[in-house]
Amino acid sequence: IRYSDDVGYDIHNAVIVASRALTADNYISDAIRTSFALEILADRGVGVPGWDEAPEPPPLPQNIDEAAEIARSISREGLSVVQAGFDSSGRLVRVGTVDGNVEVPVREPADVMLEERFKKWSIKYPYAYGIDGESVNLFYTTTAGLRLSSLPQGPVVIVADVGFQPFPPNLLYVDEEFAGRTRPMAMAPSLSWLQAARSKGMIGDGRLCSWISVAGDTTESQTLSIIAERLEPTFSQYGFLVDNSPTLPDAFAGASVAVITAHGGIHPQGRYFQVVSDEGILRVSTRDLANALRNVGIVILFVCSGGRADKHPGAHTTLGLAKDILDRGCAAVIASPWPLDARVPSHWLPIFLDHWSQGDTLIEANFCANKAVDQYFSQDPARGLAMTVFGYPVLRRT
Repeated sequence: IRYSDDVGYDIHNAVIVASRALTADNYISDAIRTSFALEILADRGVGVPGWDEAPEPPPLPQNIDEAAEIARSISREGLSVVQAGFDSSGRLVRVGTVDGNVEVPVREPADVMLEERFKKWSIKYPYAYGIDGESVNLFYTTTAGLRLSSLPQGPVVIVADVGFQPFPPNLLYVDEEFAGRTRPMAMAPSLSWLQAARSKGMIGDGRLCSWISVAGDTTESQTLSIIAERLEPTFSQYGFLVDNSPTLPDAFAGASVAVITAHGGIHPQGRYFQVVSDEGILRVSTRDLANALRNVGIVILFVCSGGRADKHPGAHTTLGLAKDILDRGCAAVIASPWPLDARVPSHWLPIFLDHWSQGDTLIEANFCANKAVDQYFSQDPARGLAMTVFGYPVLRRT
């Protein structure tokens, strides 16, 4: 398969076979086969980082052992891997790989996680987490039936079935707490994508860039201008190239880090990321913004619902701004799956950059910044668990 846009259509039959295989207890008694089937269910419609002429997807597994071997290899570097996906009866099957060892696969009990409940949840959430005033209790009550019975200690990357990728990894509830509070969490499209990203490592030419359009008249909201003002000392401290123009940046491609601050719009029905806008007249599609960020190492989105994923209605892949940016050759995106409080960026970014500049991995720096925001906002998950890592999570500053 040559282009990432085609993959979700072309593997339809393989996906059906894999999900049916996972329903058999004797099949998932074998961790290697389970890992292989779950990799088939993952999102293979994402171009690998740093592509040149076209967004090429990672290669399909060449044999049944390959997925587990990738997971083992990644986990030996201190990043536990958890593959998870729904079988054809709607039960969640998962297998963890920790310190080079593939663990015994688990079929979650129906009262812990069930696809039917997840689909009902996804009608309103995660969007409603960012707009409901009773957000703290809402997080706990709406995820009571969407949990995991266990998770490895962190850092953990979730490689999920396309149907399960819309669930934010920070909100996986285990051991009486959200996982994003107790360990660094991330989500990646597939194991083979992780393998390709790992072989590339940190990409980019060293530039740190930021775009915040401050266009708009005084009768309108000044949210973006306020955020720009609050972030200015941090951008100055770290030497960011700042673009405040009312047009998409045209020179960010190939940078090491890009911080994008804008409004994000969801389809009126509450699903599917639709548009990026400023407070003037700029309104652009996800693809337009993603094209402006070709082969950037790390993209940080202070964009409402910028980290949201939705299953494609006609193909086995996801839709969303973060996914489009990864598909444009970026190695990682950090974004919120729900509408983001405008006060979060100025509390989050200085902590993140402090840890990143001192050599922490991306997933660790995000965890520390989230913890600081969580403490500042009195343990409100809507703020403290918002920023989520998508892509290759153990990148380090070079």
